Amino acid sequence: MSYKRIPDSTIERAAEMLIAGGTTQRVVAKVTGISTSLISQIATGKRPVPGVEPGLLVPRPARKDDRDQEKFTPPSGPLVRCPGPDCGAMTQMPCVACGARAWKRKHWPNFAQPGGNWKQL
Repeated sequence: MSYKRIPDSTIERAAEMLIAGGTTQRVVAKVTGISTSLISQIATGKRPVPGVEPGLLVPRPARKDDRDQEKFTPPSGPLVRCPGPDCGAMTQMPCVACGARAWKRKHWPNFAQPGGNWKQL
């Protein structure tokens, strides 16, 4: 199997699209004809791009999931019985199981009801 070399101008165009933002890596790959894995390497800085400053592509804007992670408080303290409704788990507070149930109700409201497709947490 022979591989064709991707011209530097195409890689630079992909880098410019990534820097400009407003589009996904998958769209950049489709428009430029470069594989998504190479686009990922360019975006994370693992693949050097001629004419582009090395640290320019590495930072990415926060996604909604990342903002949710910032609100997470890791459990700490002694083990106690969770006072949450229908829980009672022996855990450090805040209870991770109750947090998972709340996340599930927020993001998958149809599955949080009895008779949903997934087991109740």
